[in-house]
Amino acid sequence: MSIVSVELDLDPAELRRFIAVAEERSFRRAAERLGMAQPPLSRAIAQLEGKLRTRLLNRTTRQVSLTPAGVVLLDQARHVLDAMAAAARRTARAGQPRAHLAVALKPGNGGRLLRRLVDHHERSGSQVRLEVLVSGWGEQTAMLADGRADVAFLRGPITAPGIDAEPLFTEPRCVALAAAHPLAGRRVLHREDLARDPVPVWPAASAELAAYRAAADRADDAPRGPVVHDASQLLEAVALGQGIAFVPASSASLYARRDVKYVRMAGISASTLYVAWPDTCRSKEVARFVRLAVEVASSLGGDAAALA
Repeated sequence: MSIVSVELDLDPAELRRFIAVAEERSFRRAAERLGMAQPPLSRAIAQLEGKLRTRLLNRTTRQVSLTPAGVVLLDQARHVLDAMAAAARRTARAGQPRAHLAVALKPGNGGRLLRRLVDHHERSGSQVRLEVLVSGWGEQTAMLADGRADVAFLRGPITAPGIDAEPLFTEPRCVALAAAHPLAGRRVLHREDLARDPVPVWPAASAELAAYRAAADRADDAPRGPVVHDASQLLEAVALGQGIAFVPASSASLYARRDVKYVRMAGISASTLYVAWPDTCRSKEVARFVRLAVEVASSLGGDAAALA
């Protein structure tokens, strides 16, 4: 078997240009995104293909698509750029006079627990400074990957690669319904009771995560509702009767609204909150924070009302 030898000295600028074209599926849009002219961008991609000795893109007059090799490079290039950004950010934090730990969370994902952790941390006299980063929905894994965060609180299932995690607490899930929904007055519902109700769609969710959010074996088993990007859009879609949402039971108090009812569900999977970190991390400060998070959560007996 022969092995093809190629140059391996790719630079970040080459990868960024390729990612822009691959994501935009258009040289014109990619050039606008990069702030450069289209001809030099086309030449740069052709030079990259020559360096790798393989075609990365299929080009027609109407569209640009990825070849199998292009699909691989897009995935790998994103990881490479994230790793470079993470190295720069974590090195900068390590160089500060006082040790620094960046913790990411989304509202409703362990905020009460984190406040308790901060209190414990401050009383311990630790020289490590905690920086709390409030993220958008689903941002935490990207923040771990690119170094903006050292640790994060995540709801499972965790499907992103390169992450280690410890469970902190588990709570049942309920269903959020419009107040006018015919079943909003029920005390308990089963998944089959809601089989015809659409479930809002989260863009870029993995098949496993989409199925979990739909409380179904497969995401395709549930009718598709509107596309949403955050909790406020999700609950607005529910309130307008455009869909239903399966959410942690603690959401009933965290996101109480007059136009949304929360009903207990029987027979669907629960919601688990994790403390997570990059699987390549060897930081003693991160290890101490994870141990403290597990200890504090355990001392509260997994009480979601006190932890979510």
